Amino acid sequence: MKVNTIKQNIINNYKQLSHMAKVSQKDNQSFPLWGLNYKKGRVSGFVGQYGDISRNSAEIKIKNDGIEMIKKPFLSTWKGTLNNINKMLEDTKANFENKDVVLKRVVSLLCFPGGTVFK
Repeated sequence: MKVNTIKQNIINNYKQLSHMAKVSQKDNQSFPLWGLNYKKGRVSGFVGQYGDISRNSAEIKIKNDGIEMIKKPFLSTWKGTLNNINKMLEDTKANFENKDVVLKRVVSLLCFPGGTVFK
């Protein structure tokens, strides 16, 4: 596969995972944040609500339907790294309900309405 095709697959898989992991807001004062921890064999990864994706030592970020390539293993190519991340995302979708592989995390932040602006 070409790099652009792999990037588009990663974006599509991320959108599907974010739809699957979306948490509803319980009240007007808290704001829920979600994250998915992936662990299968020697592969561990993380998928976050704001486009953060990591797999072992590789990291990418999804911004505005594009991929920002942040970090890859020293002896790997970006094509191989992106392909591995895509495989991890597909496996995360396939094992979404398996708690031994995918661990869902939700943190609710308490927000106070009508904050004061300091000058």
